[in-house]
Amino acid sequence: MYFTTILGYTAGILIIFAYLPQSIKTIRSKSTKDISLLFSLILTIAEILWIVYAIIIHSYPLLLTNAVSVVLLFPILAIKLKNEIHGGKSSK
Repeated sequence: MYFTTILGYTAGILIIFAYLPQSIKTIRSKSTKDISLLFSLILTIAEILWIVYAIIIHSYPLLLTNAVSVVLLFPILAIKLKNEIHGGKSSK
């Protein structure tokens, strides 16, 4: 395996582990009070754009890690949007 591939997978795994605690906390508590909606939207869109870019350049490390990142970010964004729309725990 090439050094650049190992580097890509390592960076991606670290990103995934960075999102994991927030995703778990948000799913368990349903609270998004301290999470910015704009931040969540921009980050999710950026991750989706990274996926498109990874497909275009045939980069499996980018594709895999960003796909997992979107899976981890989606519950945060969905709960945040639900809380914003319905005035749930995000407004407390």
